[in-house]
Amino acid sequence: HDGYIVDKFFAGDGASIHVQEFYLCHDILRVLSCHNFDGDFIEFTHDAVYGFPKVVFNAEKHAILPLLASAVRALQPLLEHTAQVRHFVCIHSSTEYGVVSQALCAEIGKHLKDFDVLLAQLETRLNTQELTLQNIRFYLQRASRTMSALQHICHDVHMNKQKKMHLASPSASSAMMSSSWSSYKLQQQQHRNMDMDMAMAMEDMRMIPLGCRGGALLNMLQKHIDTSGEKHVRFLYTKLLKAASVPYFQMLSNWVYRGIITDIYGEFMIQEQTHLKKEDVAQEYNNQYWTGRYSLNRLQIPCCLYEYQDMIVTTGKYLNVMRESGCFVELKTSNKTLLLHTYSASNSRELGACIHAAYNFASQALLEMLMNRERIATRFESIG
Repeated sequence: HDGYIVDKFFAGDGASIHVQEFYLCHDILRVLSCHNFDGDFIEFTHDAVYGFPKVVFNAEKHAILPLLASAVRALQPLLEHTAQVRHFVCIHSSTEYGVVSQALCAEIGKHLKDFDVLLAQLETRLNTQELTLQNIRFYLQRASRTMSALQHICHDVHMNKQKKMHLASPSASSAMMSSSWSSYKLQQQQHRNMDMDMAMAMEDMRMIPLGCRGGALLNMLQKHIDTSGEKHVRFLYTKLLKAASVPYFQMLSNWVYRGIITDIYGEFMIQEQTHLKKEDVAQEYNNQYWTGRYSLNRLQIPCCLYEYQDMIVTTGKYLNVMRESGCFVELKTSNKTLLLHTYSASNSRELGACIHAAYNFASQALLEMLMNRERIATRFESIG
């Protein structure tokens, strides 16, 4: 902040166009490079419901010349899009949004770092008196298109709050909560007379959009790829999908190759009911251990896996039964490499082949265990 020049703008006592332009360029570069930063002339207000920043530029307040004010307003979409993308990354990279959202934010962060490098180069030009508002628009044309595409998908993910969930029990990710922030505040007020511990628990409640997590987030990214008409935008969204799908497919690989769920935040398509134990089967004949211990969470099934959902859940169940029985088996590494990679529409057939191979392996391994180690045929003969 340069108090002298800002005071002259306020007073309107004739700061030259070159001086005004220099400080406006300096302000633009600072605002673009920082998260949630108000400049001397460019400020932000925040959406009351969703918290997204919006640009406020008052040229009359600072006595900025109309020609320069018009040039700044032409950059206003870029300023707003960049601020919203940075805001999205700051919010959605937190742990409660899960590892898929964190992977997405990490990939977006790479684009922001490239953008910051470009801003640093422009600042060097500014310091040598080689940068104008028109030059900024020219140098940032390509970056502006990228930020617009990123803002579009960040906006849709962040605003998808039709369905909400409580993070206190991530395994029960389909539990629905109230549909607006106002209803949540009303609920807070109704519990005002509760004891201190309960009140603090209510304050810790977090409302997370289902569309911002796990498989549902991957489906939203895929939807944007399918509906985008521009080639470079589809390429950008495909990169985001590939990066975001890495942790999800790691969870999938652990399930179909080892029968283990590594899902901390309730993002995976398989949810586990930990209260169901295999020891209960001996006590209760109609126990729901097999059908209820592991079940599908249909809200978190990526569209590319929808036709294989039953096969996936059964494969993991087979391996889990063997693992809990002390029989550890695992598919050879050479046959499972594909699932460790990310999903794209071009390899969906190969993905299905890998899932079929894992299912056949698990089925054969379980059958061999039952026939050889457990001698189930002999037991059936004794019953007959």
